[in-house]
Amino acid sequence: MLNLRRLSITWVLVALILITILVYELVSATVGKRTEQQAAERIAKKQVEALSLVVAQHIEARIQLDQETKGLGTYITELEQLRDGLEIRVYRSASIIELFGNGHEHYHPGEGSEDVQRVFSTGEAEFSQTEQLLRMARPLKATAACLRCHHNAQVGEVLGVVTVASVAQTMREAIKALQHNIHLTHDLISLFSLLVGFVLVERLLVRPIRRLNLKLSESREVSDYRYHLHPDVPLCREMHELNSGFAGLMARLRERYLHMHEMAHRDALTGLLNRRGFVPEFQAELRKAERYGQRIALIAIDLNGFKAINDACGHAAGDQCLASVAEAINEVLREEVLFARVGGDEFQLLVPNLAAHDRAEAIVHRIEQAVAGITVDCGSSADKRSVTTSIGVAIYPTDAVEMAALEQIADQRMYDAKALKRPGA
Repeated sequence: MLNLRRLSITWVLVALILITILVYELVSATVGKRTEQQAAERIAKKQVEALSLVVAQHIEARIQLDQETKGLGTYITELEQLRDGLEIRVYRSASIIELFGNGHEHYHPGEGSEDVQRVFSTGEAEFSQTEQLLRMARPLKATAACLRCHHNAQVGEVLGVVTVASVAQTMREAIKALQHNIHLTHDLISLFSLLVGFVLVERLLVRPIRRLNLKLSESREVSDYRYHLHPDVPLCREMHELNSGFAGLMARLRERYLHMHEMAHRDALTGLLNRRGFVPEFQAELRKAERYGQRIALIAIDLNGFKAINDACGHAAGDQCLASVAEAINEVLREEVLFARVGGDEFQLLVPNLAAHDRAEAIVHRIEQAVAGITVDCGSSADKRSVTTSIGVAIYPTDAVEMAALEQIADQRMYDAKALKRPGA
């Protein structure tokens, strides 16, 4: 079974165009053939009617100019030579035969066929056709000018009949050739229109949809929901609205993504990086240091006395203490230093590109001085608590080159420093 979901719009359009052309050709080959034949018959009839009218008018005018009709035969011969298969006959009425005789038997037959006799009796033109001939018989009626010679006639009386006959096959073939050229032109125009329509649909509909789908796939792969409008792609109004709406949707998703990313990688209390946000940055700085031969200092910080403050003064005081410590330490650090809260009262600093003359002890001293000035109000102005820090330092690549090893060394040195600050140590 055909799975339409696997087909692209382009191939569906191509299939529709091919089906349209096939149906058109089938209809043309069946119904169209009969219609063309009927149209050819109608056109042939109109041509014979028009030609007979012109011939009858010319012959009537020629007879009035040449009353003895001596040059009429030559004139009719000239007219017949204008078209292959053309046959012109002039039939005289009884009154004309009475005055002038039968005339030349080729151009003035004494007896006419049934249609000629009907025209003599009715005075109306009549069309007839056979498989071989298409013929139009037209009356020549007496006018006031004719009475000067035709004393035995009356105005309006049928004095003669002109028949104009054409070989049906010759006329039909000429008409069919014309129709063939018209159909060929029509087919070419239709094909060109279909191709133009296909190109327009491809550029205005299919290509923008493909680009939207591509951008959606790219956003899904990189997970950052970036999307930009492309002015180089022509868009119809509906596709432009869809493209703009999609871009707006992606912008809102990106805002939410960045907000969620920030929440996932930042500590809500202190605004510092959390463990999840700190590790990727740590790894990136290690790769950078390895590539350029730089030194890195990892500093682990633990607060002394924080648990007592949290237990005695409450969690609000403990949160205030953590926020104050983070703010104080941040003020004494360089801008490029990474600072993170990795646990309850545990912090880590990563000092990249540590110069040879820089000493980690100087950084540790600044941190201790910054934290030493922090006091926490424990319910009353008289009961103020303070915290101190225990700090451990590990240097890349002097102490270790792996992140886990550096953290382990820094933590151990921090615990060693903390043990030295206990009472009785």
